[in-house]
This record gives sequence, C-alpha cells and structure tokens, in this order.
Amino acid sequence: MKKVSKGIAFIGLLFASSIQAQNNQGNDSAVISAISAVEWQSIQAQITSRGNVNIPDHAVLSGALAQTNYIKGRELLVGDNFGFNLNLSGDLMVVGAPLDDSAGVDNGGNPLEERLTDSGAAYVFRRENNSWRMEAYLKASNPGAGDRFGVDVDVDGSLIVIGANSEDSNTPGVNSEPNNSAANAGAAYVFEFINGSWQEVAYLKASNPDPEDAFGNSVAISGRTVVVGAFLEDSSGFGVDSTPDNSTDAAGAAYIFSEIDGQWSQQAFLKASNTELGDEFGHAVAIFNDTVVVSAFREDSGSVVINGFQGNSSGSLFNGFGAVYVFQRQGNRWEQQAYLKPPELDRVDRFGSSVAIFEDTIVVGTSEEDSDASLVNGDFFNNNAINSGAAYVFRRNRANTWFYSGYIKAENSGAGDEFGISVDVSSEFIVVGARFEDGSNNVANGEDNNDVENSGAAYVYQFIDNDIELVSVLKSSSPDISDAFGSSVSVSGNGVLVGAPFEDSDTIVINGDQSNNDALDTGAAFSI
Repeated sequence: MKKVSKGIAFIGLLFASSIQAQNNQGNDSAVISAISAVEWQSIQAQITSRGNVNIPDHAVLSGALAQTNYIKGRELLVGDNFGFNLNLSGDLMVVGAPLDDSAGVDNGGNPLEERLTDSGAAYVFRRENNSWRMEAYLKASNPGAGDRFGVDVDVDGSLIVIGANSEDSNTPGVNSEPNNSAANAGAAYVFEFINGSWQEVAYLKASNPDPEDAFGNSVAISGRTVVVGAFLEDSSGFGVDSTPDNSTDAAGAAYIFSEIDGQWSQQAFLKASNTELGDEFGHAVAIFNDTVVVSAFREDSGSVVINGFQGNSSGSLFNGFGAVYVFQRQGNRWEQQAYLKPPELDRVDRFGSSVAIFEDTIVVGTSEEDSDASLVNGDFFNNNAINSGAAYVFRRNRANTWFYSGYIKAENSGAGDEFGISVDVSSEFIVVGARFEDGSNNVANGEDNNDVENSGAAYVYQFIDNDIELVSVLKSSSPDISDAFGSSVSVSGNGVLVGAPFEDSDTIVINGDQSNNDALDTGAAFSI
C-alpha cells in the first residue's frame, strides 16, 4: 500500500487556529481578500468547536526513535540514487535506485554488465531477528537505457509494484510485447513472491500510451489493486473512463489495475473533474483498500474549501497551487468522492507534492509552502520562509464526507527546507520528509542548527488522544552536504524508513562504513 501501514484508526484531530481573530484584526493579505463569505463560513464550520491542540515545548517520544540500520545495496555504484523512493510494509522493504546502469539480471538474480545507463533497479530486503538482509535485486523484464525503473516503488504483502516513467514502449494494456516506439511513455511492473523468489507477473502499460506521458512516475498498491500515475498525459477528458485524446498538454491521468483470478487488467482511467493544461494530475498517488488519492500539484483553482469551485482563478495569485482528488470504488466502478484544498492559498505552494492515506486519514505534502510557523496548527497566513513546506491532514467521517483536520510544520521551519516533499501515515504516526533541511546533528531530537546545507531531515508526529504531537526529529547518523535525507519516507507499525538518494558512501553492505564520500550519489536508506 503506498505510504500506508496497518493498525487501528485514530480519533479526529483538533484544529484550534486563531484565523477569525487574525481576520478581525484587519489582515489585509491577498489570501484573505480572495476568500468569499460563503467559503469563509465553511472554513469556520470545519475548524470551530474541536478543542485545543496540545503542543509540548519540546516533544520527546517515550523510548526515543534512533537509527537501527544503515541500508545499502550490494550492487550500488556512483550515481545510482538508491533511496530515491522506498516503502516499508511489516518485515519487507523495497528501495528504488532509478539511475542504476545494469543491463539486467542473470539466472541467479545478479546484475549483468553496466551498459544500460539509468535503466534503474529496485532492491528488496527482509527483516529477520531484528536484522535486515538483502533478498532480491529486481530489474525490468525489458530494461532500457534511461527507463528509470525504480523511480517509485510500493509493496503490500507478497506484491511489489515498480514504476519506470521513462520506459519507451507504445504497446497498450497488460503484458503486451514491448518495443521502443514511444520515448518516455512509461511503464509499471508487478512482482510477486512465489515459491521463495520474486517474479515479474505483470507488465503494465496505459491503455493510451504516448511519448512523454511518464506513466509510472507514481505507483501504489493495496491488496490486488494497483494505481499508476502519468502526470504528463495529454487528454482533455474529465472524471472516470473518459475518451482519451491529446489536446491538453500535461493535464495528467491515473490508471487503476486489478488482478482477478490471476489475470491483471485495467479497471479505470482517471482524470481530474476540472482537467486543465499543465495541472499534472497523477504527480503523486496513494491507495488504501477501495480509496485512491491522486494529486495535481500544479492545479490552478483558488478554492479554499473541500469540494468548492474548481475553475481557474484569474490572474497569477493562485497559479500552480495544487489540488488533491479522492476516488472510491463502488463494486467495480470508481467515482470521484472529494476534491481537497486547504483553507489557505498561495501561488506555487505545490499542494500535492506527496500524498498518503491510511483508512480514513489523508496527509498531503506541500513542499513549497512559505509560512515560518512551527509544529501543529500555527499561522499559515504569512510568507516569511519561502519553500519551507507544510503538510495538511484530512479526515473522513461516518457520513463518508471528508473534512480538513490539521496543518503541520517542522519544529525548525527554514526557507528552502521543502518539508512535505514526502509523507506517510499509519494508525499512530505521521512522518514528513524535509530533504533540504540544513542541520548537522547526527542524533534524533538534536539541537537545531544550519551547519550542513541540504543534509535533510524527517519528522515524526504521533496521534495522542485528540492531538497531533511532534515526537522525534530524525537525522542521518552521518549527515553530509546535499545528502537529501528525507527525500522519501515510509512508516509501518513502529518502524520508519528514510531515503537519502544523494548520500555518497561506497559501502555495499548493511551497517557498513558511512564516513567516506567515495561514491557520489550512490544513495542510502535508514531504518529507524
């Protein structure tokens, strides 16, 4: 399940911002003036009478989180970007290395010669007795130079899905005969653990493959259902199962595939309900059971309410703000259930940089949001920390209606940190990555500083009673300049996994030497 782990649901989150007080004090922000009276009333209805948020002076987790394993793949070479994306599900971990150069694997699963530049790979690790061991090195059945297999990955039980957004075949559907006739059309691959080994069981293509669609840029799996984003697809249709065309550049699309009785097939072709040029619907996807979440992080609507007006705003104020769409399966039919926007707007915030879902909770990363607020439900109306980033929480009630439920910032919000570039949620925790955070501390919950540029960080928040509380700030055990720790995150149970795709150590063993910088951008993952 993409950005998902199992557990019990938490009780509704509380929002106690002083938005109305700010408005009464004469806030003359363009954001405030852009909100209609009807929209403002809707926002107030969502955020009033929900109690207070308990924010400790400095949150400490009982039994503080600490790094337990430093994960490297045994075949890593310079520039592989291991950890660009990853996912943790119980005792299984899959890590993408989209710039791996191997030409494939031999019968023993070992890499063949390095002659297909950036063909990509993925690594599978299994936990045994609290230790991780590498179980498989996966390549596409049709590896090609520049395919970027491993740009996104997901695992659920005995199934793994891997995206290759620059694969070049133009053959449609499932298990078609690949060719190289549509540059960067993209593909996705499903692997299943059968008789003690991982085997490719499905080669997924869009029903309407075209050059540069980037199908496979985002992937997610839940049970026997897979969703694949193609954020550069060009159709102008709306909703579910419209007729494809090529009249709206980079509008974007998402595709749902299901396996029934051993056969994989496309179940739905998803488009936004307000398809527009350049929205990039399908940039990020997530799935939990019968609910699919798709982001369009360049969408232009100025609405600040859920299911509000979806037309483009005039002028440039809201250009590229972003939106998130929720679809639900009813029998074999998919329908759009909600159109999510946060209760404040600004240009190019990129709402939908990342998405995650668990049961009735969605978390949306907004990596270019600009407030200098900290922790939970602070002041989101200022722009004092450009591209510091944020995350937003949404909940679904028993009436099957989604509502806004929380606004999350880093404890040490800093300009350019891109907090929200990655998110994950479980029954108990939210994890948010900030790949360009600049601290040098090599222990969780260390004192804040900005000594190591773009070393990166990840933040863990816990659902405690009716509150969201920061419980740990995670750093690499050996932070270095431009490692981008936090580019990818995943949580499952009490375990957290963090990727650092530009880490530079040349070690090829788990828990090896982290101190050298002899292999530029090989990448690493950290199990916590």
